[in-house]
Amino acid sequence: MTTRNALEFKGLKKNFERAEIIRGVDLNIHEHERHVIIGPNGVGKSTLFNPVSGRIKLFGADIHHHLPRLTGWA
Repeated sequence: MTTRNALEFKGLKKNFERAEIIRGVDLNIHEHERHVIIGPNGVGKSTLFNPVSGRIKLFGADIHHHLPRLTGWA
């Protein structure tokens, strides 16, 4: 059985001025796989889905520009 990529992160980067928060994340999650992103508050888990460069694909379709932009906490 061949599995395809359900979610693909390619070269994701995010910085706030000179501080590099995310440095070129590449990740492929195949169909029927489950993964979690864990870590303490403030390490960039949510920021992973709000990159300034790179690509996010869902079943091969580029969704990077369709993601809601996270602008901070209320």
